[in-house]
Amino acid sequence: MSHLTHLSSHQSIGSRRPEELRRLLNESANPRLMIDRTEEGGRNLIHWLACHNLFQHIKVIVDFLKKYDLLACLETVDAVGNTALHLATNDGGIETVNCLLEELDYSKKLKLLLITNDHSKHRQTVINKCLDESGSDTVIWCMLKHLKPPDLLLLLNSLDNTGESAIHKMVKKAQYNSLITDKVLPELSTLTAQENLHWVEKRSINRNENVLHLCSRNGQADIIAQILAMLDKLEDSTWLEVMMLKNIDQLTALELAISEHQVKCVEAILSSSHHKTNQLAEKVTKKFTASFDELCRDKNDVVCPTTICSFIKAVGSSQRVLWINKQAAHDSGTFLEKVVEFQWLEVLTVLDSNLEESEKNLLVSEKLASDETIVHKAAADGNPELVSLLLQLAENPSNLILQPNASQKNALHIATENNNSATLAIFLNAIQPDKLVSAINKLDKDSKTVLQLAVEDEAKIECVKHLLNSVDASSMQKIICLKSSHQTVMHIIVKNGHSSTMSVILQIFVARELLWTDITKLLLKKNHHGYTAFHVAASINAFDVFQQVNNVLGEKHRCNLMDLFLSPDELNRESPLHMAAKKGYTQSLNIMLDAAESSLVLLKLLSTLSYTHGSTPSQSDVKSGDSIIVRHILTKLSQDHKTQLLTVPNNINKKTMLHEAFYRYDVEMSRMLLQCVDIEQRFKVCQIKDGKGNSPLHSLRYLTDQASEWSSVIQLLQDLSSDQRMQLVSSKDSDHCTVIQAPFGSNGTVIFNAMLEGLEKKEKLELFGVPDKKGKSVEVLAIHHLRQDSNTLCERISLLAYLVELHPNHTAYPDLLNELAAQVSQENYDQNTLLDQDDNGDTILHIAARLNNYDLVKAILSVSDEEVRSRSIELKNKYKKTPHQLAWSSEKIQGLLSWAKNQKGYYYFPTAPIVSIIYITEDREGAESEKEAFQKTMNDQFQIEARIHRDLTREKIFEEILEAIKPDDISGFVLAFMGHGDKGCVLAKTI
Repeated sequence: MSHLTHLSSHQSIGSRRPEELRRLLNESANPRLMIDRTEEGGRNLIHWLACHNLFQHIKVIVDFLKKYDLLACLETVDAVGNTALHLATNDGGIETVNCLLEELDYSKKLKLLLITNDHSKHRQTVINKCLDESGSDTVIWCMLKHLKPPDLLLLLNSLDNTGESAIHKMVKKAQYNSLITDKVLPELSTLTAQENLHWVEKRSINRNENVLHLCSRNGQADIIAQILAMLDKLEDSTWLEVMMLKNIDQLTALELAISEHQVKCVEAILSSSHHKTNQLAEKVTKKFTASFDELCRDKNDVVCPTTICSFIKAVGSSQRVLWINKQAAHDSGTFLEKVVEFQWLEVLTVLDSNLEESEKNLLVSEKLASDETIVHKAAADGNPELVSLLLQLAENPSNLILQPNASQKNALHIATENNNSATLAIFLNAIQPDKLVSAINKLDKDSKTVLQLAVEDEAKIECVKHLLNSVDASSMQKIICLKSSHQTVMHIIVKNGHSSTMSVILQIFVARELLWTDITKLLLKKNHHGYTAFHVAASINAFDVFQQVNNVLGEKHRCNLMDLFLSPDELNRESPLHMAAKKGYTQSLNIMLDAAESSLVLLKLLSTLSYTHGSTPSQSDVKSGDSIIVRHILTKLSQDHKTQLLTVPNNINKKTMLHEAFYRYDVEMSRMLLQCVDIEQRFKVCQIKDGKGNSPLHSLRYLTDQASEWSSVIQLLQDLSSDQRMQLVSSKDSDHCTVIQAPFGSNGTVIFNAMLEGLEKKEKLELFGVPDKKGKSVEVLAIHHLRQDSNTLCERISLLAYLVELHPNHTAYPDLLNELAAQVSQENYDQNTLLDQDDNGDTILHIAARLNNYDLVKAILSVSDEEVRSRSIELKNKYKKTPHQLAWSSEKIQGLLSWAKNQKGYYYFPTAPIVSIIYITEDREGAESEKEAFQKTMNDQFQIEARIHRDLTREKIFEEILEAIKPDDISGFVLAFMGHGDKGCVLAKTI
């Protein structure tokens, strides 16, 4: 005893091993040592050991006290009224709690657990104290598990001085949610609903809130659901009374959940299986003024559709439509607008299953603030599933779809406009068949049908497919051919270049196995200008449209495609083929021509005249100068058909293709047309005269350029017999003019040579003497032409040479030659024209030499600079002759050309003055002969005084010159250099 007393310090006992403590207790055999308060705070040994969770020591003491009154010992309290069990919960002492409770019988356990620390201000049971101090849920259950449900209920329902029960405290702290749902409530669920009612309806003193209020405030929806399931068996009035209990703010649990935006709690309450839930919901909706989407927002301000569904299910029919259609407080739209906006499909499903038919129809038919229905809104959004659910709500879906909005658009317009093809398909299936065509053809404010909206954008091909496939073949014409804004669907497609859309429509025609007559009705509808869609395509070269027609319809309707391409418009009676040809659109025209299945069909196609302009397509191609198309046409025709095509005149001026080519001076086209037929047919097509009596060759009378190119065209007629060529050249037009009877120039001379080559001279003279209607022959016209200042000097010299060669004894020609020679030195023209060569390779100098006219040769040389003069003297014609060689009959001209070829700086006085010549040259071989040649050449025109100075520098040469002249008379001198370098010069002075 004395030994235990000596060791009676709590700390010293706690430091001993449990076996040693057991030995000491057995030796002392005095329980008072365990319960006497010896520590500060009035705590005894058991208190101290419980505080420090020394459960092994407590086990020893409990075993020792069992011999005595264990409960009495455990009931002892410290200075503030805490038992050892109160203190054991401080540090989560599960083992300690078990040690303190497990040796007590059931009634004593309950008594111990119900003891309150009366000396503290809160008067807490051990459970309350543990909850207040946020003790471990494991420790709490360690105590609660020892109790039966009724006693568990008694313990949990006990209030402390704060006015809160243990269950209140437990619910308020989220850490105990699992403890409540997994252990506490399952234990309490074994009680009756009436028994559970006592703790559920019990309210705290401070805020007058029961456990449902607390759960609603904290968002503990799972706890609410379990509690309501436990109360499901209550009488209706009792259940409703409990649910309508209000806290200090006069809010029920449901109202509090709504206020706190605890949507899960709202769902849990409204999802109760009790049949009085609808009355509860109705009472709440009458009190709150916000719409459903406002009631069902969570803490993050996100609307929860499942909460909305709970409301819809719970609210009675007398309130449903009122609340569903209610406008939001901030005027952001009706509830159904929010459903569409946020894609709340489950909400629509709930509406469909819970609303009466009249309610559903009223709901979807109501006009929105934007003067449209909710179906219009859904059509723009484009969720097919959502649209289907909305239509299920309507009593008459067809009428709902066809209702127009402010822009006169029905749901079909809106779905198509937004390219919601799947939604469009749903609408089309929902419309009554007898109303379908009128629905598609309904015009909006912009006078557009649904199909016209679809074809405006090639991305809407699926919409086009749905619209066309929704009607039968007879109705298809009604929606395709309807004209609005003066155009049909096909015109819009072509105008926008949507070839893929065109292909889809044509493929539908083929798939429907439409007759050709039906297809033409669909494709040949005309706009307000009288144009079909193919006229529009031809006018803008939408060749891909024609390509699609060939690709899709060609296999089955190849022989009929010409009906489309030859259909005349109403204004000019022109076909698409004519329009493309006239504009020179190669691609479009080629594709249309490829549709011809044979040469004969193509000939018929190409021979078709435009009713207004009177031209065939091939003539239009010639007019446009498109040789590629014409060549393409010709390769497709047989030889006989080519000739037939070239003989077809237009009905305006009766011109053939060859007339047009020659008239437009198109060398390549003309050559190609002549080459495509054999020689006999060339004579035939060249003989044909137009309305004015002109053959194709008459057009060359006014040719001003491309002479050499045209010469090659005329060469294609060389294989004709002499008689045939004479017939062509001598053929007269309405003015009695032959082919060559026209204004003449250098180009004309080339043409003459080509046309008259091979004819006898007498035949040529005969042609030149033929008078026109005014009595003027070719020769008279030519002489007149030679005196026209409007014609260049080169043209006149060239023509005169031709005339002299043909008729050398004509009395007018010598005078004309002298006139031309006099004019050469006075005319300011491009010296490079001296180097121009005609088809024979002759320059003007060649011609002047051939004419044997010294004055003309000298005049030409005098006006050219050294480089041009030298090159013109050396140039050879196609017969390898230089001008010097052509002047073989005149030594004088040859001498002039020889001297001019070897000299630099030759100067000619056009007025031929008498001058004094000082000849200065370097000492070199040939200087003497050079001087003699110079003197001989110039002697006829000049007084010559020549001196030779040798070995003079440049400066000395000019000193000699200055000594020979007077400074006051220097204006009369002309200085030029000749010889090599600048050491030779001529000083000529007028005497």
